[in-house]
Amino acid sequence: MIGGPLLLIAPRESVDSPKTHGSDPVKVRSELSAREVEELYDSLARRLGDSSVPSLPEVAVRIIELVSDPTSSVTEFARIIKSDQGLTARLLRLANSAAYAQRRHVTTIERATVVIGLDKLKAFALGFHLSRAASIDSGDFSYRRLWSQSLYRAFVAMRLCEQLKSAQTGEAFIIGLMADAGIPLMPKLIGGSFESCIRPADSPAQQFAAEWSQLPFTHVDVIAVLARNWRFPDVLCRPIELHHARVQARPPLAEDALLHAVAFFAGNLQLDRMPDPSQIHEIAPLARDLFGLTNQELLEVFTMASEDFRAARDLFSHIVDSALNIDSILEHAARHCKDYADDPSPDGEEACIRSEGATYIFSKRGPALVEVCIADPSGKAVLSEVIDTDQHSDEYIRAQLMLDRDSPQCAERVLRQIRSMAA
Repeated sequence: MIGGPLLLIAPRESVDSPKTHGSDPVKVRSELSAREVEELYDSLARRLGDSSVPSLPEVAVRIIELVSDPTSSVTEFARIIKSDQGLTARLLRLANSAAYAQRRHVTTIERATVVIGLDKLKAFALGFHLSRAASIDSGDFSYRRLWSQSLYRAFVAMRLCEQLKSAQTGEAFIIGLMADAGIPLMPKLIGGSFESCIRPADSPAQQFAAEWSQLPFTHVDVIAVLARNWRFPDVLCRPIELHHARVQARPPLAEDALLHAVAFFAGNLQLDRMPDPSQIHEIAPLARDLFGLTNQELLEVFTMASEDFRAARDLFSHIVDSALNIDSILEHAARHCKDYADDPSPDGEEACIRSEGATYIFSKRGPALVEVCIADPSGKAVLSEVIDTDQHSDEYIRAQLMLDRDSPQCAERVLRQIRSMAA
């Protein structure tokens, strides 16, 4: 158990059993007021500040300072890294790996910053120390597998920023790596209630919703407090705290909104099993809505992230599950794209969505105008309707196209396609 008593935290018990603190019932996270959240965070900060969660080594503290300082130089960064011989050796092995295909052997950190890139090297060095400090073995909880998935999410976040021509690749990597770092700490902080409310088959969003509605605090609260304790800059803290809240802005996104969107997207990938059909129908359109990415571009992000993961296994060997097959993670991630592989880009003049009960054919007819033709499974046309997105609400479109006859997931795809094509 970490530390002493924690305000608003239930003892080890089933989530179905009564929760009390003295004579008063303990509120679940969704019921807390702003004042009670601050009290919770103060109490968590005291618990996480004890020796069970190590403080960051001086190297990591200095790297965080350099990340926050736009005037910092390569020389300063190299001097800090070289003070940690173990980290230096791992970074040099990474720079000399097949992933970077160097003809000449890389022997200095200064040269490694050129080969790997300064921002990435900063992120990898910081991620190395952050994950070592936060990766506490939680007994039966499979923390190595979870950290392995977090490492893959980190590379997805980094590659998304590269795909979108953003300079914040290093920040994206740290955000993706640390967003779920509170999960391995939950069993020790909250007891058996955590594992009782989490179903492994659920998506990350469903698991977070269960925490929010059934527990006194969530893994997001834990990492939010830990990030404050470790003095993360706000550019890292905010996306980590909001990685289960969808960003409302549309592309092109400002840099702060982009990191939030990247955190949300990477955090919602289901990587420990094949995603169910409803989730497959969500992720590819989500990449289009948030970033304007095509299916091929998204698949490239997943593929490059897998290559990054393979190259970095040695650097992050303290958290990577040695039995994990990265090809299976890539297969899970790629499944999010496959059902859309034949769909035209939303920028095209025509598109097609197929479901078990119907085929929807979309044709752009002018500004805000989209014609939708519906055919039955035999291919016979049964309906044609011109939708004016400036005039027609989603409810009207659902009624006119009889979308209630199809699955909710398909109906959402149809509405999303109409809005995207009309934009």
